[in-house]
Amino acid sequence: MMRNIVVVFMLLIMVSACNSDSKGYLINAKIDGLKDGTKVTLRTFKNNKPVEIDTTSVKNGAFSFKGTVEAPDIHNLRLALQMTD
Repeated sequence: MMRNIVVVFMLLIMVSACNSDSKGYLINAKIDGLKDGTKVTLRTFKNNKPVEIDTTSVKNGAFSFKGTVEAPDIHNLRLALQMTD
């Protein structure tokens, strides 16, 4: 299930990057069951190594990223999972 969510996020990022003239991005997400304070990291890969772009924390099951990029690229989101009971 979580893998499917990550794949969907990556596809959304790629589609929005390809369809936009803007160099900015905004990622808003809400995942039921995530604990407040869960760390979410936006990453890319350079020379086959992960590079952190930004990090945020979950609040009320939601998180967001906003920034700019020089060119479209593939990124991913990494969640330090802490599911509620």
